[in-house]
Amino acid sequence: SITVDEVRMISGSRTDMYGNTYDTTSGLYIKITINISSARTGYGYEDLIYDLKNLIRKSTGGLMVVFDYKTHNTFEH
Repeated sequence: SITVDEVRMISGSRTDMYGNTYDTTSGLYIKITINISSARTGYGYEDLIYDLKNLIRKSTGGLMVVFDYKTHNTFEH
């Protein structure tokens, strides 16, 4: 399961070599916890995060998406 811990709007501003802003891009910062119950460890979730980013980007009209994630393993022997 996935728990959403935080969602907030962010903006990324680009400046030229003189410090003048020429582009401001809005985006979403999403912090999630991936809850697993498995004896298997070391599984990479990069593909899942990539797919989630693309789904959100498409549904928001191209909004930049930044994910921060951690895993929580509830497996007990």
